[in-house]
Formats: sequence, C-alpha cells, structure tokens
Amino acid sequence: MVDSLDQAPAWDSFDLSDLRRVPASVDVAALAYRAVATRQGEKPFEALMSSVYRQRVDDVELVFYQQTLAPA
Repeated sequence: MVDSLDQAPAWDSFDLSDLRRVPASVDVAALAYRAVATRQGEKPFEALMSSVYRQRVDDVELVFYQQTLAPA
C-alpha cells in the first residue's frame, strides 16, 4: 500500500476536521478524522479515517490505518 501512495500525485489541498484522539494505553492512541482533499480536474476526495499510533523510544510508529469513503 505504501508503494502505491508514493506513486500517487500530491493533493492540491486538503482539510482535516472532526478530529478525535482516543487513548488506548500509555503508549498507544487512535486518531479519527474526516478528510477532504482535492486535485485539479478531479472531484474532491472525502473520507473518514482512523490511524493508530504507538510511542516508541525515539519516534512514533503508525501501526494501523483505515479509510472509508465518506457518505455524500
């Protein structure tokens, strides 16, 4: 999946809203949010997304990512 994202053209603009942080443990938290992104000549991309991050000694690791097209 990461390789396919590297090949995708960059977004011209994006906006995140409805951000929520849900602690799961001392070193893990989930983030839930709505994203709207645009590229010239394309319809806006709207999705509901969730990411789970784990705090490590020197950085933060993404351990889960999910997106669902937002209802119109």
